[in-house]
Amino acid sequence: MTKKVFALDTKPGIQRDGTIFDKEYYTDGRWVRFQKFGGEFARPRKMGGYREIVDGLAGPSRGVFVVVRNLYNNIYSGYNDGLQVIPVNNNGVGGGIQDYSFGGPILTTTLISGG
Repeated sequence: MTKKVFALDTKPGIQRDGTIFDKEYYTDGRWVRFQKFGGEFARPRKMGGYREIVDGLAGPSRGVFVVVRNLYNNIYSGYNDGLQVIPVNNNGVGGGIQDYSFGGPILTTTLISGG
């Protein structure tokens, strides 16, 4: 069965008075603008706030973990056959992708509780 599609009927703009419940406006936003394409409501649009750093990741990613360092942030992306690490500097410039693959059996530990 398909999921029901419904419209977000919020008015354009961001309300900054501190109340967050039962409002007709968004309560927070970053890198958005509102464009009116006819009708009463405008839709939020992205204003170039994001860009792609690398495009060679094996995917889909099963989990992402970030380790913050002084000059570089290491972004760890796990997928079904291994792990990839992307060093990214504070300006968003990424280095090369480092692949770590897991060959053979992987040790799994289980906690047995005597009860």
